[in-house]
Amino acid sequence: MIKRVQANLENKVKDYASKVRDRIQQKRKKKPNRKHSFYDYPTCVVACSYKNTKPVAKESGTCNANYYTNQKLLAEFRKLKKYYGNNKVIGEESRLCDNIIGFCAEPKAAELVLRVYHTSHFVDLNFSKAYRPRTSRVQNYCKNCKAVFPKLNKT
Repeated sequence: MIKRVQANLENKVKDYASKVRDRIQQKRKKKPNRKHSFYDYPTCVVACSYKNTKPVAKESGTCNANYYTNQKLLAEFRKLKKYYGNNKVIGEESRLCDNIIGFCAEPKAAELVLRVYHTSHFVDLNFSKAYRPRTSRVQNYCKNCKAVFPKLNKT
């Protein structure tokens, strides 16, 4: 059963990565005179599911502070803050790594799954490997994501 869940996650994230790649290439074709760079692509995509439910895939990138509504997830983010001067969490620097809190694909996918299935149990979340859409290579999880989602430490 676990292998089937992981296979579903891997299929979903690979399919999503190819859709992201196709979307970026279509944008580039529409504006051929524009200077293109690898920054046009999101850093990574990841799929997430709750227990053995249908997986959801998301990509990394900026988001506003209102995106995250799960209070347990926000509480975990607060533990990562580098500077404790203000109440803002999303978009702040982390004390663990160079990634900005809340901009990774893993918490975005987790937030979506937690919203859909009305739960706040991080232990029951399953994640695919993180893929870079531009190159289709597997990326390592960042220290922020490993701190928030302990299951990522086991993969």
